[in-house]
Amino acid sequence: MGAVNPVRLRHKDGDSVTAVIEGDDVPMTQYAPHAAGGPLHLINVAVNETVDVASERGMRDRQAENMAIGPAGINVARNWHSFWSMKSDNRSRTVQLQPLGNSNESHPFLTDDGRLAETESLNVRQWMAISGAAISPGLGRLTSASLSLLFTLSNLRLGYWWDSGIWSRKRLSVPIQQGIFESIANVFKRVFATQSLLVAELRGQFSGPWRRYFYLSDGGNFENTAAYELLRRRVPLIVMCDAGRDHLHQATGIADLTRIVRIDFGAEIEALSDDLKELETTLRKIGVPERVIAHLGTLDDLLGEENRLPHKHALLLRVRYPRAAAEPDPWNGRNVSWILYLKLTMTGDESADIRNYKMTHKDFPNESTLDQFFDEPQWESYRKLGEHIGNKLFR
Repeated sequence: MGAVNPVRLRHKDGDSVTAVIEGDDVPMTQYAPHAAGGPLHLINVAVNETVDVASERGMRDRQAENMAIGPAGINVARNWHSFWSMKSDNRSRTVQLQPLGNSNESHPFLTDDGRLAETESLNVRQWMAISGAAISPGLGRLTSASLSLLFTLSNLRLGYWWDSGIWSRKRLSVPIQQGIFESIANVFKRVFATQSLLVAELRGQFSGPWRRYFYLSDGGNFENTAAYELLRRRVPLIVMCDAGRDHLHQATGIADLTRIVRIDFGAEIEALSDDLKELETTLRKIGVPERVIAHLGTLDDLLGEENRLPHKHALLLRVRYPRAAAEPDPWNGRNVSWILYLKLTMTGDESADIRNYKMTHKDFPNESTLDQFFDEPQWESYRKLGEHIGNKLFR
């Protein structure tokens, strides 16, 4: 946002890319790019949940829930939605959330006395930073006691403890354990809040959205394509750019998404055909332009084979929902969505400089995402490959 801030033209720190000056940032509740014709921007983070708050037993499988922050409010997991109930200014440290749904059911932002939660107010840059917190003691389904201990002691702690404003005992219908020991533990957590949260990181023990502090990390710790929230909203056409590392050609990103939306929404993500000729016929029937059909293929065409380049850069997927979520709502009443799935692939028709970089860097374009320091050839090769793929499909 600082790049389009006119104040930088006359500010003494305007030339510094690390200095945050007035106008660079805005509270999330004031962020509305869609009001000027831009996108409705959703930011995905993962709420780490390795311990069940009711039984105090360890969680298996996902060990995280999705949390989407947008100009309208916050979504947590499948069913919990809340609206920003007031606009905050730059000096406000808290913002109220108005829960949506049945007031008699459990909800992360419902209090037992009906008061609105006074949650911590963060700016856009802060939410964006949290959404990229890929290295932390909480890693979603990859969380383990050994990794949490290692990362905490090494201070590899990019995650964030977000204050939801509600102590666990004040939440409505949340079955937390009661007793003298629980009471003593709660007193300790209040008096020594910083120390207790650090101990939780050391042990890799996070209670999801049911304790006062949520441990937030990279949205990819829940689901790496970020399409989960778009499918929840039944967006009619989704353009998905899969730039995750897939050096083993396993399509893990789309596979994980397929499983999660089937379990959570009852939706099926399906290919139109596994046969290229039959696929081309189907694409013509549904009205895909002829010049685009030439660049769409099957999943096998995108993955390629060992020691052989893939044949295509993209495929079209159909999403079928089991039933209308809300009739006659024009969005939630929809029972089909489409995904144009773009994958970072080399097919052999790229420019000479990209092919040269591939020959000298065998993992390209699937180099490790731990590499955060690109040199000029690396940066330009990825940029040009993205432009090459985009031009074939959209120009």
